[in-house]
Amino acid sequence: MNFLFVSHIWPPATDGGSKILSKIENYFSKKNNNTLVITTNCSLSDDFVKSKYFKSPSSKNILRLPIIKTHRHLPKPIFKIIPFFTTLKSISKFNPSYIFAGPFPTAISLYSLLFKYILKSKLILLPCFHQTDTDFNQFYIKICLKKADLILALTQSEKNFFHNNFKINPHKILVIGGGVDKEFLKTSKSTEYKKYITFIGNFASHKNVELLISAFEKLSPIYPDLKLFLLGQKTLYFPKINQTIKKLTPKIRSKIKFIFNPTQFQIKQTLDNSICLVNPSNQESFGLVFVEALARSIPIIGTDIPPVKELIAKTQGGLIFKQNNLDSLIEQILYLINNPKKAQMFVKNGFDYIKNNLTWDKIGERIEKFL
Repeated sequence: MNFLFVSHIWPPATDGGSKILSKIENYFSKKNNNTLVITTNCSLSDDFVKSKYFKSPSSKNILRLPIIKTHRHLPKPIFKIIPFFTTLKSISKFNPSYIFAGPFPTAISLYSLLFKYILKSKLILLPCFHQTDTDFNQFYIKICLKKADLILALTQSEKNFFHNNFKINPHKILVIGGGVDKEFLKTSKSTEYKKYITFIGNFASHKNVELLISAFEKLSPIYPDLKLFLLGQKTLYFPKINQTIKKLTPKIRSKIKFIFNPTQFQIKQTLDNSICLVNPSNQESFGLVFVEALARSIPIIGTDIPPVKELIAKTQGGLIFKQNNLDSLIEQILYLINNPKKAQMFVKNGFDYIKNNLTWDKIGERIEKFL
């Protein structure tokens, strides 16, 4: 069977949505299906308005197209015309049975809808929907969701939102979550003697990294050995985070380490030495980094937004704090530090849930069975 995958960026460029699509592509490829990927030559969404492009060349089944840089208020990315039409011929010859596309709120949804009607293929969307972000409520997004043959939701709350707010038939929405490779799983007997508080994610404004930095500033005098590790990709917003760091005392700054564009080895190594993973984000579609932390037997702390609350409730792998509330965040970090037995219970609960439900093989099997 032939599967076409369409995304705004593709690994080794990373974000949660493209990573999930790439893992689904890998699953179907291993099942001896033919796959073709159409994506941009960008490394992250910010590149749509910059001149910096991803240097990795196209490969046999990954076609990276150049885009038109624009500051206009239009859905992005916009592919350059001639390369796009050349690629359209390749897609037509490929003749896909299914088109997987996402995430929102990019123009990828529009391209995928065009492909659906030209090629007469079934369209499967992975929206990675942020319920609190107004950019996700554009009219064209609602049209694409209604025209899709299947929607892959990451949480039950996302499925409920589509049904209640967009009046989409719940029978064409499959909740899949996000996962890890089985090789990523690692059990741990203790969370004691670890010295890192860790964040993993793009350094975008909605990730609210400044709140975690402020919490670390308050905790550092109490726990002198404590360190803060911040792993992720720089964005256009990063200079503002850097300004926050510069306001700290040299002593506290010396305990904060950035790792940009971390490798899988660096992510594993950092998590394995962490007391907890904290994601103070105000907007999430799921929180793939939470799953990765639990897979490495690390408890998690996240905000009380619907997708994160749902994941933590299902996994029983950590704590939630009040959104944008510094005291609430500090309280939950302190609770984990001072209650190692409770932290170990979170570790066991979370690890078992991920192992039994959220490996990429299990997610791929659920999608394959549904199809």
